Amino acid sequence: MYVDAHTHLEQFEDKIGDAINKMEKDKIMSVACSMNPGSYEYSKKFAEGKDLIIPAFGIHPWEAHKFVDDLDVFDSCIMESQLIGEIGLDFYWITNNKFYSYQRKVFEYMLSRCQRYEKSPNMHTKGAESEILEYLMRYEIKNPIIHWYSGPRDVFEKLVDRGCYFTIGVDVYNSKITRDLVKSLPKDKILTETDGPDALKWINGKRGYPSEIKKVVREISILLNMDEEEIKSQIYDNLTKILSQSK
Repeated sequence: MYVDAHTHLEQFEDKIGDAINKMEKDKIMSVACSMNPGSYEYSKKFAEGKDLIIPAFGIHPWEAHKFVDDLDVFDSCIMESQLIGEIGLDFYWITNNKFYSYQRKVFEYMLSRCQRYEKSPNMHTKGAESEILEYLMRYEIKNPIIHWYSGPRDVFEKLVDRGCYFTIGVDVYNSKITRDLVKSLPKDKILTETDGPDALKWINGKRGYPSEIKKVVREISILLNMDEEEIKSQIYDNLTKILSQSK
């Protein structure tokens, strides 16, 4: 079975039916990350009765300022969600630093709940990689997942030492940073992702579908000089291990 450990169902809009059909046809276990409570409810609706879709509750750092004063109301969503995400910090795309305190407050709240309820977080780290590492050193987080890492190499190595998993996405086709990460990662810490349909636009201008994950797996297998089925199986085992340990 293939793994898409980080996608966003709401971004498919009127093509959501086609996207789910492709997930089922190609047997792609998909973690439907949320930007906010509304997108979480959207993912839950389309995940109902579908074992391949795992809805994850999260508040994206771009949305943190909207929810910073009402965090306690989300405890029930966190408790019911097997994985948590997308959460994190972004000091790169968000250039107005007045929003950084909101991001930190929401992120710290989410990590505290991940620790309390033994959940694995799926994290956005852009421009805040060192600070994310500091938070992970402060909290006892099981099986943290780093989404689309592009930060400093020394921080990457420390995150690996802390047992983080890393999602590898469509930029593996042409990003030297990502290709080097693949070659350096322990095989039992690799996951794959599409980041929804819009991420591929950054690479080739085309809208992506879940089946793009097959090309990502193929590229990883080439980089690691491994059989494609072997790396596909390894990535599936990696996700199932996380799921088995996230309550």
